[in-house]
Amino acid sequence: MSTATAQSLLICNAHILTMNPELGDLAEADVLIRDGRIVEVAPNLPAGDAGDAGDAGDAGDAGDADVAKASGSIPVPVSSPRAVSGG
Repeated sequence: MSTATAQSLLICNAHILTMNPELGDLAEADVLIRDGRIVEVAPNLPAGDAGDAGDAGDAGDAGDADVAKASGSIPVPVSSPRAVSGG
């Protein structure tokens, strides 16, 4: 009886290490994650409002995303809880 819904997270104002010398690092950028995959990295992604009737189907639309403020932090992708716990 459950329905599958996309889970989204918008990490705001993080310091992004691109590992690409042509792009360089981004001092304050946002990361949009949908269903466990990074779908967009850019400064000032719109957080939107869950009540807005926007383009909810767009990969870059963060209107339905949970928001995590990460000012000054460097987000690190982790593929499993085991990698964090070391167990």
